[in-house]
Amino acid sequence: MATGYRRAGSGPVDRFVSASVAGRVGWATQGDLGARWPGAKDRMSLTAVVERKVDSMEVIREARLSEALSALRSDRLVAFPTETVWGLAACARSSAALERLRLWKGRGADHPISVLISGASALESLGVEVSPVASRLAERFWPGPLTLVLGSRGPFAPGVARSDGAIGVRCSPHPLAAALAQRAEAEGLGPLTATSLNRTGEAPAHNGETARRLCDAPDSPFLLEVAGEDASAGPPSTVLDLTCRPARLLRVGRIGLADLAPLEIEIDPPSAPSR
Repeated sequence: MATGYRRAGSGPVDRFVSASVAGRVGWATQGDLGARWPGAKDRMSLTAVVERKVDSMEVIREARLSEALSALRSDRLVAFPTETVWGLAACARSSAALERLRLWKGRGADHPISVLISGASALESLGVEVSPVASRLAERFWPGPLTLVLGSRGPFAPGVARSDGAIGVRCSPHPLAAALAQRAEAEGLGPLTATSLNRTGEAPAHNGETARRLCDAPDSPFLLEVAGEDASAGPPSTVLDLTCRPARLLRVGRIGLADLAPLEIEIDPPSAPSR
């Protein structure tokens, strides 16, 4: 492995490293650089500076994730960015956390709340019934903006699941949301709720500025924010209920009927829009 360079990841800063440094310095060693290119020492200096910046950002990111997990352990709420809008996390098995979430949002107990998981492999531990259709959809669209409503026997806090036990399940590709879900599951805090960050009746937070405003009070959610990792400010996730036949499209979001059509799944027309 070359010195002075680390393989780029998927984050914005890492992409900057990949574009700015890898394209100019490549995988060469310091000795190779000195022999092959004039000004190689300057390039190595640039590599070192960017690498320190990346390391610093990763330290900050890790610290913010640890703070978020600490908040969740205390039954607090955590605001986090996704590939659509900002979400609001609480431990879905904690009655105290769910009560706090409903009070903050002003949401009634008769409205079920979807959950965030790290991937399809987490479904079994939740007691979720995974049909062949659900498997195909998860394989095609996860991680991504598709919430699947599935039958479940999992032990959730009152009001998370629907009255018939069904639960909405979501898997986000956003690096912070994915890391939060993975860490929460690993530490026994998952699954987390995946409802949008907003007061009931208001629009979801589409960017960090709105999220900061909503979290700017003593008893507000903890804000999981890292520079360069905002929400994508796109349409919300599409919600598809697979507990009935034909399946019901409860909400049309980023994934539309045209995207679902190639899977040849029988789907009822969407119901009225909801948040």
